[in-house]
Amino acid sequence: TEDGYRIGVHIADVSSIIPKGSPLDLEARQRTTSLYFPERNIPMLPPSLSQDQCSLLQDERRVAMSFFFHVAPDFELLDSRIVPSVIINHAKLSYDEADQILGETDHPYAEALHILNEAVDTFYQQRIDQGAIELERNELSIKVDETNRIEVSIRDSATRSEHIVSELMILTNMVAAKYFAERQIPAVYRTQREPDISNLDEVGHEVVHRFLTLRRLKPLELSLEPKPHATLGAEMYCQITSPIRRYNDLILQRQLSASIQNQPFAYDSEVMMDELSLLERSKVRNKIWAGREWYWLLKYVNDQKNMTMKAVVLESRPRDVLVELLDFGSRLTLKPEGQLAVGDEIIVQPIHVDARAGRLKVGQVKK
Repeated sequence: TEDGYRIGVHIADVSSIIPKGSPLDLEARQRTTSLYFPERNIPMLPPSLSQDQCSLLQDERRVAMSFFFHVAPDFELLDSRIVPSVIINHAKLSYDEADQILGETDHPYAEALHILNEAVDTFYQQRIDQGAIELERNELSIKVDETNRIEVSIRDSATRSEHIVSELMILTNMVAAKYFAERQIPAVYRTQREPDISNLDEVGHEVVHRFLTLRRLKPLELSLEPKPHATLGAEMYCQITSPIRRYNDLILQRQLSASIQNQPFAYDSEVMMDELSLLERSKVRNKIWAGREWYWLLKYVNDQKNMTMKAVVLESRPRDVLVELLDFGSRLTLKPEGQLAVGDEIIVQPIHVDARAGRLKVGQVKK
């Protein structure tokens, strides 16, 4: 536009497709979230919905909940608007495709992606200025095919296109939370108190710094009252951007849809309290997911011959040290060969692996 840019984030309107209290809804409520195991995925919704009717497929008309952000030429957020919509997705790009376009200038979508890239850098810096804490770490991907062949890959950090999507999702969730709070709509907010990390600036090793920072983070809390989310640098925060795979997001989408259409809220405060206990179940499912990842990682380690791994010392204790495997992000204890200090990088190798019991014992490789 003449006075800046308009950015649209379009979320599939699952609430208009799955009625509250329907058999599909009750099953989704029971599942609470989609699970993505290395060997298989267990979706919250049937594939006919999650991969078709509710998916924003290219060149298909789909109902959506659209968030429009009006930003100035310097990418300051001026205002936002939320509307029900029917959209046609003209291009469904993979992250790799988007990253490739970001390295070009003559592609039809290059200008739009470059503008988005600049915009989200501004949004990100604004969150950092508000106290957001960025904790970059290697991203571990474990895939298991039908023959149980295990493929493990490690990436250093998010790509530019992933950064664009991540920041736009955070912005959308922040704007949704503000919408609920200003109108006193019953909603579940995600909150986190501010940690004290004032004396960590002198910690030299990046991995040790991240470990100590994580230790000081306050636990994430779910609340019916809007409160700050310190780690994200958000005045208030909720999750509404993934109604296909998170039931909580579907709940909030129903609340949002009802408000926009001037209809009674789908859930009152008392019912929302009950939903809080339901969300605790998703924590259990996250532990199940983490357990499966660890199981397959141990299977992979056990299959490797003469495997060695880089590790960094996080804590030095009287009888052992706590280390983090640099590639995998896993933390283990071992008995050191000689004196080790926090921040020392060493080479370790597996001594005993029991995938079923979830145990991995490593030893230091002598230089």
